[in-house]
Amino acid sequence: MFFDLAAFLLNILSLGTVAFFSGIFASSLLVSANTGLWSFTLAPARKQKLMWLTVSMPWALAIASPVLLALSLETIFPKLSDMMHWHHSNEFVINSWHIYPTILLILVFSFTFVKSCVLAARHAQTFTHFRTFSDSEGLLDVREPNAFSAGLINPQTFITKGLATKLDASELKIVQLHELSHVKNRDSLKKLIFGFMSSFFPRSISKRLQHEMAFSMELIADSFVVSSGVSKFDIATTLLKVSKIISTYERGQVEANIQCNFSGNEVKARIENLLTQQPASTITNFSLYGSLILISLFCLLSLDTFHHLVETFFHH
Repeated sequence: MFFDLAAFLLNILSLGTVAFFSGIFASSLLVSANTGLWSFTLAPARKQKLMWLTVSMPWALAIASPVLLALSLETIFPKLSDMMHWHHSNEFVINSWHIYPTILLILVFSFTFVKSCVLAARHAQTFTHFRTFSDSEGLLDVREPNAFSAGLINPQTFITKGLATKLDASELKIVQLHELSHVKNRDSLKKLIFGFMSSFFPRSISKRLQHEMAFSMELIADSFVVSSGVSKFDIATTLLKVSKIISTYERGQVEANIQCNFSGNEVKARIENLLTQQPASTITNFSLYGSLILISLFCLLSLDTFHHLVETFFHH
């Protein structure tokens, strides 16, 4: 058994862990229930912000909960003390139930962190290989048709001769501008970080979040080409042509997970997004971010109730 400062720090770690898993649960419900948030009613940039907030909420709760606990122990916050009355903050039993969520989070975090480091190392190795065998314009002497961006710190666009030789000058420019957008936005690095943060969610939720993030990146890249003065019809035509040239797209490979191919997935949806007038979003910033804040507050204020509920089943 631990007492005083050591016990207090262990209790804070335990509370933060419970808050983290509570955030995972609440965020997963948000993703599962609100299918409309992932439709075209939200602009791609706003959708990205929503998804970043969603995967960040568990971490924010894990940090905020110990702060809330510390404030509740101060006499200057009597109302907060009534809501959060952690009755054994200076006492921690090492074989109590409090330690098991923390052990689980440490194991999951370690596995996910190592996995992300391996992906980053493989990406860096592949990127070095591409740079070695490409010319100054990122042209690869490869027969397989492909166009993508790669690199985490100093990304670069690449296009194979197998694709470049089948496109005219205007089509090649569209492909290069699209990939340039991924470079400017550092999408390879963002995908890696987002993949790490979303990996703590249930597998189905994690896959959906990563798919939606990748798709929104493609829509933003398409919009970048439009903002460069290119006709939407020309972009859609090029997109369709490239998707026909590239007969297969390597899914499940390490490179496919961290590169942004011009054709990629959801070609039909991207063309539809380009050529149709999308309805204005009916979701305001206040309702969007306010909902996340309310959910976070509910999770924080429910931690003490959850703690006492578990205490009725597990005794120290």
